[in-house]
Amino acid sequence: MGLFRSLKQFAAATGKDKNPAVLGIDVGTHSIKVVELEETKEGTVLNTYGEYFFPEQKKTGVVGAKPLTFDEITTGLKEVMLMSGVGTMNVGIGIPFASSLATVIPVPPLDDEKLQGLIQLEARKYIPVPVADVYLDWQRINLTIPEGQERKEDKVLLFAIHKQAVALYQQIIDKLNLDSTIYEMELFSSARSSVGEHDQSVILADIGASYTRLCAVKQGQILSTRKINKGGDHLTLELSKTFNIDFSDAEGLKKTRDISQTTQSVFDNIVQDFYRTIAQEIRDMIRQFEGEWKESPIGIMFVGGAVNIAGCEQFMSKELSKDCSIVKPLASVAVRPGAEQAINLAGPEFAVAAGIALRKIALKVE
Repeated sequence: MGLFRSLKQFAAATGKDKNPAVLGIDVGTHSIKVVELEETKEGTVLNTYGEYFFPEQKKTGVVGAKPLTFDEITTGLKEVMLMSGVGTMNVGIGIPFASSLATVIPVPPLDDEKLQGLIQLEARKYIPVPVADVYLDWQRINLTIPEGQERKEDKVLLFAIHKQAVALYQQIIDKLNLDSTIYEMELFSSARSSVGEHDQSVILADIGASYTRLCAVKQGQILSTRKINKGGDHLTLELSKTFNIDFSDAEGLKKTRDISQTTQSVFDNIVQDFYRTIAQEIRDMIRQFEGEWKESPIGIMFVGGAVNIAGCEQFMSKELSKDCSIVKPLASVAVRPGAEQAINLAGPEFAVAAGIALRKIALKVE
C-alpha cells in the first residue's frame, strides 16, 4: 500500500479511473461492506465485493460503543477497497437508518408544485429535529388501485437525512478522491436489492449489528418503516454473559454453533428469545399495515448479518405463520468466469451495498 499515497493514484496507475463499474458502500456500525457491479451486454455483473471489520467493534461489539470517527471510517474504506481489488472510483454511499427518518403521511390530492409547499409546512409535525438540520425530500406513493375502487386520499413517503451525516461522508469521499453522485437512505437500497418490484406487499427485515429496521414494500415502494433497537450484537453479548466467554468468541459461537450437546438447549433458547423479540415487532407492524392498507403482507424477507444463524427461517415462519426467507441480494446478477463461488459467499449482509450499486447502475443507464 505504501507504493500509492491514495486510491486515486492507484486507480490512475492501473487504468482503473476509467473503469465503467460502480461501487456501493455500506458503512455499518460493525463493518464496512462494498459491492462493485458493472453493466455489460450480458447484463449486470458482480466484479468484486468485500467487508472490513472495525477492530474495536469486532472485539467488544457496538452496543454502547462510541460513534465511528472520520479516521476510522476513512481507514476502513481504503482498506476494504484495496483488499477487494475494487476497480472504480465511481461510488454511492448508504446513509444509516440512525441518521435518517422516513414516514408515510396523508396529503390532499394536489399537483407536485402545491404539494411541495404543503410538505415543507407539514414536515415540522413529523421530523423530530429542526428542519434546517436535515435534507428533506418526499415521493408520492403510486400504487395500482383495483378496478372499481377510488383513491380517497394521496400518501407520500416523507424522508429526511441529517446534514451532519452527509457532511461526514463527503469529507471521506474528498479525502480518498472518490467520485460520489448519490447518498441514499439504506432502507431504499436494501429494498431494491432484496424485494424489487413485487406486486404484492412484503415485509423486509434487516437485522444489523446494533439495530433492526423493518419496512413494508409493495410495487417497489416503501409503505411503512419501523426501527427496533436490537441487533445481532445484543445476541452476542447475551451469549458472552451466559457462557462466560469474551465477545469475539461469542460471535464465533453464534455463527458456528460449536457447542456441547449439554448446553445446546441453553444456546437455542437465547437465540430463539432474540428472534422472538423481533418477531413480535414484525407482528405489530403487520397489524398496523393491515389496518392502514387493508391487506396482509404475503411474507417476510430477511437480510443483514444477524440472520446467518441456522434455523432462522424455520423459527420465524413458525412464529409468524408467514412465509419467511433469507435473501441473497446478489443472486440475480452474473459473475466473472471463475468467480462463481462469490455469489454463494456474498450473503444477506450485503443487501445495502448491492442496492446502492444497482441504483448507480440505473443512473448510468438512464
